[in-house]
Amino acid sequence: MCGIFGFICNNHSKKTGIDLLKKMSLALTHRGPDNSGLWADSDMGLFLGHTRLSIIDTSIQGSQPMLSTSNRYVIIFNGEIYNHRELKNKLAGKSISWKGHSDTEVLLNFIEIYGLEKTLNDIVGMFAFALYDKKDKKLYIARDRIGEKPLYYGWENKKFFFASELKGLKAHPEFIGNIDPNSVSMFLSKNYIEAPFSIYKNIYKVMPGEYIEIPIRNFSNNRILKKEFFWRLENYVCQSKTNNFQNSLLKIESLLEDSVREKMISDVPVGAFLSGGIDSSLIVSMMSKYSSRPIKTFTIGFQERGFNEAVSAKKVAEYLGTDHTELYLNHAEILDLIPLMSSIYDEPFSDSSQLPTYVISKLASSKVKVALTGDGGDEIFGGYRRHVNIDKWWSIINKMPFKLRKSISKVFLSLSNSDLDLISNYTSKFLKNDFKYQNLSRNLSKISKAINSRNLLEQYRSLTTNSFDKDLVIGSFNYESSFKMINHECLHPSELIMFMDSIDFLANDILTKVDRASMSVSLETRAPFLDHRLIEYSWSLHKSLKINKSQGKVMLRKLLNKHLPKDLYERPKMGFGIPLNEWIKGPLRDWVFDMLSRENIEKNGFLSFDHVSKILKEHYSGKIDNQNLIWSLVMFQSWIEKNK
Repeated sequence: MCGIFGFICNNHSKKTGIDLLKKMSLALTHRGPDNSGLWADSDMGLFLGHTRLSIIDTSIQGSQPMLSTSNRYVIIFNGEIYNHRELKNKLAGKSISWKGHSDTEVLLNFIEIYGLEKTLNDIVGMFAFALYDKKDKKLYIARDRIGEKPLYYGWENKKFFFASELKGLKAHPEFIGNIDPNSVSMFLSKNYIEAPFSIYKNIYKVMPGEYIEIPIRNFSNNRILKKEFFWRLENYVCQSKTNNFQNSLLKIESLLEDSVREKMISDVPVGAFLSGGIDSSLIVSMMSKYSSRPIKTFTIGFQERGFNEAVSAKKVAEYLGTDHTELYLNHAEILDLIPLMSSIYDEPFSDSSQLPTYVISKLASSKVKVALTGDGGDEIFGGYRRHVNIDKWWSIINKMPFKLRKSISKVFLSLSNSDLDLISNYTSKFLKNDFKYQNLSRNLSKISKAINSRNLLEQYRSLTTNSFDKDLVIGSFNYESSFKMINHECLHPSELIMFMDSIDFLANDILTKVDRASMSVSLETRAPFLDHRLIEYSWSLHKSLKINKSQGKVMLRKLLNKHLPKDLYERPKMGFGIPLNEWIKGPLRDWVFDMLSRENIEKNGFLSFDHVSKILKEHYSGKIDNQNLIWSLVMFQSWIEKNK
C-alpha cells in the first residue's frame, strides 16, 4: 500500500516542482514509510510522486515512480494486483527486461503490451494509480472497481492536482481549499461525503471503477476530461438468477477460498481482524486452513454490554487456534483519540466505529504489516437488518394510501424517544428472538420516517441518513446525490437496498473508514469478499440463497458451519461501534457542549447555532434520538478547528 500524488503546472522549473513534490510527499509518509520517489517532465509541466509501503518485492526494484521497459509509460501505483503472477505468465515471450517481481512492474508492462483498457478489465485487485503516456502526452488516473483505494483530483489556481489523500493536496502552497457548504450538508446527512464530491469546491474523488484521461499537451484550465467506467456493478445485478443451492454454495466457497489465498500472498507478516461475527470468522477459518502457522488475529472490546464482541471473538480464536491479541477500551481512552480523527480523516467523517477501527489497526500494525478483514460480506450477502425486513415491510406500506401513512407517521413522530422506549419494551415481549435487536426505539423512530417514503430511494434515505432543517448549514441548498436508485423490475426491494449499500455506503463509509485508519499507522488491509469475481457471481444468485424470512447471509452461515459450531457465531448482530449514546449523555457530555458552544459555532461560521441548540435539546431531553447527528456536528467542528 502506498501514497501517490502529483500536479500539472506549466510555469514551474524542475527544481521548483521537485521541491513542491517533497512537501506533498512528507504529508503522505504514513501511507508509505519505507521509501519515496519523485519524477518530473518539466517541459510538459508534469510532476509525479510516490511514498511506498513495501509488501510485494520489498527490494529497490519495486520502487516508484516506475518506467516501463520501453520507457514510454511512467506509473505511480497504490494497492495490490492479486493476479500479477498470472498476468506475468501471459507476458512470457514478450520483449520485457524484468528488474524485480513486484506487481507494479507486471501491471506497467501489461499496459505497455495490451493497453490500458484491457489491463483494467483483466487485473484483480484494489488500486489507485496515475499513468503517464510519454508518447501521446496523456495522464491517466484510475481507481479500483469497488473503491477500496482513494484518489482525489481537481483544480486550484489553474493547476491540476491529484493525491491519495487531501493532505497531499493541502501540502502544496497554492492549494486554496474553499469549503463547499453543500458538501457540509451532505456530510451531516450521511456521516460522510460521497464520491465524486469532496469537502472542497473543485476537488473531486475518482469514482470506483472509473478512469480519467487528462491531456498534457497544451494543458490549460479548461477542465475538459475524458471519463470512462471500466466496471459498474449495475451491469451485473439483473443477470439471470439461479436457485440451485448446493452448486451455488460450492462456487461461492471456491471463489472465496481463492480470494483468501490470493490475499495471503505477501513478503511481510499477515494477520486478520476478528470480531467473532460471521464474516471475519469465515475469513480467519479459511486463512487457518491455508497457513502452516497460527494466524495472528486482533480484536477490540468494550466494558459496556451490547457493544463487546471481544468475548465471542476470543472463543472463535481459541477454537481455531489463532495467535490472538485483544484490547479493551474505555471512554477516557476514546476521548484522547478523538482529536486524531480530524487528521486521519482529512475531510469530515463521522462513522463512530472509526475510533475502534483506528485502535485495532494500530494494535495489528505492531505485529503485522497486512491484515485481512471481513468487509463487504454484509453488503454482498444481505447482512443488514434492512436487507432482511424490507421486502415484507415495503409490500405492506406500499399498499397503504399515502395520506394514511402520513397520518401514522405524524403520530409516531409526535412521540418522544422515551415514549418509543416504552413501546419497544412492551412489543419486544411478543416478537420472535430473530427480531430483537438493540435500540428498538431508535428503529421505531426511523420506521416512522420511512412510512412517508413514496419510493424505495426515499425509503433507503430515510433508513440511512440523519434528518435536520436545511437551514442548519449556512449558505447551502439541498445537495444532489450522485447515486440514483436503479429501477429494475428484476430485483426484489431487498436487492435494491443491497445494491445501494454496495455502491454508496460500502465505498464511501466502510472502505473510507478502514483505509484512512489503517494507512495512518502504515497497515495494509485486504478484504477477500471484495473480489469482483465473487461479487459478480453473487448477483447471479436468487435472493432466497442470501436472505430467508428471518436471516441474511444464508450461504455464509452454511459455509462457516463447516469450520465452527453454530453457538460460536449465531448471535445478534452488533456492528463495530462504540456505545455512542451512553457516552454522549455521560462522559463525553461536557466535551460535546464545549465543541457546540455558541462561541465555537459562530466563530467557524458554517452552522446555525439556533439549529444546533435545538438538536441538542431534543436529544438530551429524550424527545428525539439525535446521537448520530450530534456526533457528525462535533466531528465537523473538530475538523474545522484542525483545518482552519
